[in-house]
Amino acid sequence: MIGKRLLVLLVLAWPLAVPAASYFYDGHRLLRECTSRNVDDHEECVGYLAGLWDAVETVEIWEKAQLGICFPKGTTDEQLRAEFVKYAEKYPDRLRAGGGGLALIAFKKAWPCEE
Repeated sequence: MIGKRLLVLLVLAWPLAVPAASYFYDGHRLLRECTSRNVDDHEECVGYLAGLWDAVETVEIWEKAQLGICFPKGTTDEQLRAEFVKYAEKYPDRLRAGGGGLALIAFKKAWPCEE
């Protein structure tokens, strides 16, 4: 169990240690799109975060990985966007990191699994 927790910690900390150039979306770009009033940008944000959610769900099913994120039944794409924006605005110094990793950290803070 400790090995799994260490792996999860490393996965979540990785985006803070790797240069932003290796990411398709960094935190700055994802926050910009998530807070934009432009409909296309807004849809990009929601699509990105919803895809990330699907990826987490898939990893947990396929590999039985415990990321420690337990999305409540009925979680909406707008809730994903709101939690990411809240985290990104609270920690602007972390926005150089990859958007996906930052979103996972935000989701873990918002919806941690009960132990």
